[in-house]
Amino acid sequence: MSTLFPGNLDTLSSTRGSAGQPMDTPNHVTHHTNEDDAISALEAKVGVDGSAVATSLDYKVAHKQDLDATLTALAALDSSAGAIEQTGADTFTKRAIGTSANNLVALTAAAKLPAVDGSLLTNLPGGMTDPMTTRGDIVVRNAANATARLAVGANGTVLKSDGTDVAWGTVTGAGDVVGPATATDNALARFDTTTGKLLQNSLATADDSGSVNIPTGQKYKINGTALAAADVGAEASGAVSTHAALTATHGVSGAVVGTTDTQELTNKTLNASVGKGTWTASGTWTLPALTLGGAATFSENVALLMVASLSADGKYCGIVETGTAGETLAFGTLVYFKAADSRWWKTDADAATTSGPVKVGIVAVAAASAGNSVTVMLYGKIRADSLFPTLTIGAPAFVSGTAGEITVTAPTGTDSVTRIIGYGNTGDELFFNPDNSYMTHV
Repeated sequence: MSTLFPGNLDTLSSTRGSAGQPMDTPNHVTHHTNEDDAISALEAKVGVDGSAVATSLDYKVAHKQDLDATLTALAALDSSAGAIEQTGADTFTKRAIGTSANNLVALTAAAKLPAVDGSLLTNLPGGMTDPMTTRGDIVVRNAANATARLAVGANGTVLKSDGTDVAWGTVTGAGDVVGPATATDNALARFDTTTGKLLQNSLATADDSGSVNIPTGQKYKINGTALAAADVGAEASGAVSTHAALTATHGVSGAVVGTTDTQELTNKTLNASVGKGTWTASGTWTLPALTLGGAATFSENVALLMVASLSADGKYCGIVETGTAGETLAFGTLVYFKAADSRWWKTDADAATTSGPVKVGIVAVAAASAGNSVTVMLYGKIRADSLFPTLTIGAPAFVSGTAGEITVTAPTGTDSVTRIIGYGNTGDELFFNPDNSYMTHV
């Protein structure tokens, strides 16, 4: 049989050659063959000296690590919890886990390092060096795009930005007026110095009813001059009772008219700086403009007069209204009011829709373009020498077949409209008085 070793032990017959045992069971050759196989298996298992067969005992004994010293060193350690650190070939140290000296640091349950002193750590990313040196300093990113120190600003300054960088500065413009830390209730604020930015308290007060009060012993003054006793009456309301007492020393020129007094105004100009009007000795009042908040009543034999004649080209006088231009309109252009868009457009006698049963006017203040405001005269006098033909005094003028113009010759073409729009006052001046009737040629 072949050997079962080393996987299993062989069973060799121990009775061969004993009394009564046949020599051929097993036979002699088989018996020796089995023994030879077993011996060969033992030699293979043991291996020759310096065997390179990894499964042989010689190889395994030759390559056995000498762990006796190591195991001895480990056995000498205490059994407390911790981690073992090898400090030499056969030297070991037990390290406790914690954050004290010579401890091993373990991550927390949140997988984070516990609080430890990291001053000796190396190869960490570089951090920012604190550039601040003085109380109140701040850290900024400067024009070089570097972290830098911005020194504390001067007293009263604020941090300002130009949209790119920041710097300390003062507030300018509206909103920089400052006052005292405390003030008297209802006191009149006064400017302190000439900067226009600093207010100060005062002893004069104004109550909620509008009365102005000054301390006892002080005087009311006009232009630095104290009012005399006669200037200020004893009325409960505090009114000035004697108007004549106010003279040039009080900043008054001429007589002062009270609410119950009367005074004739002769050649007096009312606020000439803004053209409020002038009274003449004859009672004429010349005004640049007049807006009435109610009805104007004229007595008998009183007329509303227009000027006798216009002084130059580009002048007008009459009743006007303002509106919106439908197109560019020059001074003196004849226009009609278009109901579809409520704008003024140039007339044209070639169509009744633009010259017949429509409201017409003449431009007194030009419009630069469509959509602009335009002033249109509805009745009155006007001179537009460059646009008007030569007029015949007393003769009618008509809507022209040329858009926006007038003519002294009535249109006669088919479908054209004849409509009188006024009469010649002079060869240049038109009395604008549009007739409401018209005629269409067929």
